[in-house]
Parts: sequence; structure tokens; C-alpha cells
Amino acid sequence: MVLVIIIVVVIVIVIIAFISLNNDVKKDAIDVADLKSKLHAIGNFTPSSEVCAPLRNFLFAVDDAQEKVVILTRDSTRSFTYNDILSVELLESGNVVSTKSTKGIIGRAIVGGVLAGGAGTIVGGLSAKNTERRKVSSIVVKITLRDVVDPVMNLIIFENYKLPPYSDEECMALFYEPANKIHDILCVIIDKVNQKEKVLSEKREVEEDSQSMAVEIKKLHQLLQDNVITEAEFSKMKEKLIK
Repeated sequence: MVLVIIIVVVIVIVIIAFISLNNDVKKDAIDVADLKSKLHAIGNFTPSSEVCAPLRNFLFAVDDAQEKVVILTRDSTRSFTYNDILSVELLESGNVVSTKSTKGIIGRAIVGGVLAGGAGTIVGGLSAKNTERRKVSSIVVKITLRDVVDPVMNLIIFENYKLPPYSDEECMALFYEPANKIHDILCVIIDKVNQKEKVLSEKREVEEDSQSMAVEIKKLHQLLQDNVITEAEFSKMKEKLIK
């Protein structure tokens, strides 16, 4: 009899937790059509990619032509450029699963509790496959921006703090897929920014070398005019500089 009462109490607690969680989700959720309407009302922004959070608490969109990212919630619209992004992290239950960062920012990726890789590293990603009731209390995409006032955005893909944490492929795929997609899009953006910076850096080096060479040639020419070196010595030194 006591066992039956305990079982009934446990079932009631679980049902109440489910109802409470469902009410919280409904409270935070927004109609997808409303989010898309807000998105298309933004001027000078044509989405090339969109991801709506499974909890319908935000909409993530990218305009690759303008190199802009927009994140809409019920009460706010935040936009930033590709160059504003410093890093992106994929977190499962507070643990970093994968990370990507712009050059000069140290990145890390932790898989199974082991630190792997260095700056700008991606290792693994979220997966529900081959799990045996793995404890998952949250899935978050963390974006760090060049913004002194508000540098971090946490995009909550999944929260399960009120229920016994668990994971299985059929249930969690709904959350893993959009989380991975947002993370992968941001990783591609960071790669694009890094590549542009590399090209600009190489261009600056060429320009600096050219300027330095011009200065040195000017010095040699002055030495020639002052009869410190001969014409033959000038030509030889100039040729060595050019090479």
C-alpha cells in the first residue's frame, strides 16, 4: 500500500512538473508568423538563412549579402555585423562541446571533459546518437561580441531544469539540429571574417614592404648624390633591395 502511494505521489509530481514547464514554454513562446513578420519589417535586411528556435523563444537570421545577423525575441531585436562576432560556443548542460573564434581569441573545445585544440578550433558538435539516457539540462549557443555594454548573447535552445535530465535520439534531435545549424552558420561567418583579415593583413605587409623599400632607395639615391657611393654601387644595392 505504501509503495502504491509513493508511486502515485511521484507520478503526480512529474505531471505537475510537466504542466509547469509547458506553461513556462507557452509564456515565453512567440508565434512563428509574428517573428517572421518582425524580421521582414527590418529595413535593408534580406534573410539568406533563418533558424527558428524549437521553443519559439527567438528567431535567428543572417543576411549574407549585407554581412549582418539579426536575433529577434518577443521584446527585442538585436542586430550585429559579421565583424562584431568574436566567438561562438556550443554548450550542453553548461559544458563547452564546440567552439570557434576569430584570430587572436583563444578558443577551446571540450569533448568528454578533455581539452582539445587551440584558437579557432571546432571539435565535435551536439549529437543524440548512441546516447544512453545522457543527462542534458540545457543546450545553449553562446555568442561573444565586440560590445562593451552587452558582449554576450546566450541563445537558449533547450532548458530542462524542472524535469529529470535525460537525452534520447528521437526526442532531442528537435533541439540538436537547430543548435548545430546556428553554431555552424556562425562558424562559417567567423571563417569568412578570418579569411578577409588574412587578405587585408597580407596587403598591409606588401604595402609596408613597398614603403620601406622606397625609403631605402631614397637613402641610397641621397648617398649617390653626395658622392658617397658610385653609380655601379647604387645600382647593385638597389637591385638587392628590389629582390
